[in-house]
Amino acid sequence: MTEVAFGREALDALFDELHREWQGKHQLDGLIRDAHLAIALHDAGRPLGDGIDPWVTALVQRHSPAA
Repeated sequence: MTEVAFGREALDALFDELHREWQGKHQLDGLIRDAHLAIALHDAGRPLGDGIDPWVTALVQRHSPAA
């Protein structure tokens, strides 16, 4: 398991940025799904893999409490 799991502040910041960047665009729903999966994988200490959108991967890395 990773040393630090996402907390409330990190999650809020991540989803706030996601919504700011993608609000009103058709990709938003898929990116939200990817973000939830990526956060779960991160918190479980598993690699995000190629199935996660690269923008979401970068977002998770940027807001990761371990960063």
